[in-house]
Amino acid sequence: MKNIDQLNKELASLCPGGAIDGGKADKALEIMGSYLQERFQVAYDEVALFRLVNNDYLCFVIPRELATKGTIPVNASQSIAAKTVTSMKATCFNDFQAQRHITFFEGIKFKEDIKGLIQRMLCAPLIAGENTIGVVQISRKGPDLSQCGPPFGQADLEALAQFCQTASKYLETIFKSMNEENS
Repeated sequence: MKNIDQLNKELASLCPGGAIDGGKADKALEIMGSYLQERFQVAYDEVALFRLVNNDYLCFVIPRELATKGTIPVNASQSIAAKTVTSMKATCFNDFQAQRHITFFEGIKFKEDIKGLIQRMLCAPLIAGENTIGVVQISRKGPDLSQCGPPFGQADLEALAQFCQTASKYLETIFKSMNEENS
């Protein structure tokens, strides 16, 4: 398994001096998604990466299939991702279905083998300087808590925070280029 230092070196090789073009941005996002899947032993659809646009709403970056399915306003009171933007704090939910949350995106099926609803979740902000630029969510899905995999622990939350710290410097550049392309 790749460690965080190896991830950093791999991303640095794609983004010399912080510059990155479209093809390399896609590769960097693919590397980050794969790292998170491997590190947390989750499936492709259990990793979500959002970018914050105009400090107003969140857009999916990963999984790509959800990028065109809608956005999440930062003031959405039932959105865990939106709350993470405003609190700038990482959180762990081992009973996610007991939390009030937006369920719309859970209902979108883009792969045949999606396992069920989100039962457990880690959520952490991506921070560049003093600003939140996005959010990362790692989930465990299943029909119920007993069939979704082990609970997340403090070590998992710390590992996600470390990923966010490492990835933010690259994602800041990638997100800026995405925002420029879409304006």
